Amino acid sequence: MSDPTSLPSSQGTRSSAFQRGFFLLVARDDALAHALSEPIQRYSVVRRARCYRDAVPMLLPRTRWSGVVVDLDGFDADPIFAIRCLREASPLIPVLAVSSKADAALVNGLHAHRGELVLKPVADANIISFVQRALVSGWLPDERVAAWVEQLARVRGLTPREVQLVAYALGNESRQRVMRRLGITENTLKTQVRSLLRKCDARSMDSLAKRVLRDALVFETEPQADDEEPETRDDGDAIMEPAYS
Repeated sequence: MSDPTSLPSSQGTRSSAFQRGFFLLVARDDALAHALSEPIQRYSVVRRARCYRDAVPMLLPRTRWSGVVVDLDGFDADPIFAIRCLREASPLIPVLAVSSKADAALVNGLHAHRGELVLKPVADANIISFVQRALVSGWLPDERVAAWVEQLARVRGLTPREVQLVAYALGNESRQRVMRRLGITENTLKTQVRSLLRKCDARSMDSLAKRVLRDALVFETEPQADDEEPETRDDGDAIMEPAYS
């Protein structure tokens, strides 16, 4: 009998971005840096640079980074020029810019360099939304999947840990690796996975991962609220195909 609380077994090459990616925070102001770091640290490790000139060489080892959050206020250079330098250092990395004001030139410039903009004061929800999408897109670079997971977290009320578990399932992470990364026991992992499956009306982590990919990439639907019809279960028995490796 297979275990419904198992993540899908590892098959093929695992992506390293979700496993070890850091977030780079570019901010001069210490108080703002602390405020922006706090929600990011719920998901990942934060490294800080005080200006874009310091940030660019940090981005060169590209596999280490999952995303960049940059404060555009007080820059010693044109903000768009700074964003372009960051983008050239790491062409695919997600970038979120925060600013106290926005004009057409700034918005258009960020769009041209595939950057997002949030106006101050920045709510934790804005940062968390970006981090969740960045982590997902880091190892599965499809914006539809990233957006679907973000919607799933909002509609189903998933905790940051449960979002991590969804991402690990999509990345085919093994049980031992997940426990090691999260620093938890097997029983704790099973408890957290059961909570996630209950919220998502899923039979197993494998079926949840398949549903995410199917709905996001094939049918392009959006996650539904709790009144949707849940998946059929077989007397509570484990029905997941692969178990932890």
